[in-house]
Amino acid sequence: MNRIGAVFAGLLVAVSTAAAAQDYTFECPYKVEGLPQGRMLNVRQGPGLHFRKIGELPPGRSGLIIDKCQKDWCRIPFDGGKGWVKMMYMAAYCS
Repeated sequence: MNRIGAVFAGLLVAVSTAAAAQDYTFECPYKVEGLPQGRMLNVRQGPGLHFRKIGELPPGRSGLIIDKCQKDWCRIPFDGGKGWVKMMYMAAYCS
């Protein structure tokens, strides 16, 4: 690979990584929304589908505070501890 190709490949990786990282606000509470009809949001032990499911949240559940995110998973207080949820089903609402 020539030098220009190497630089382009490096930029492509950097842009792809930045696009995958999403901006989340930690100042506002979140609510569960966007789930398919009749479904609940799974809460897991860690940030990924391979972690054990520890509970569920119903659509419309609000007042959820996130304190940490990894890729598209965020950690919330859950059942006296912490749990991880898929952020595509969470929406921030600030008053």
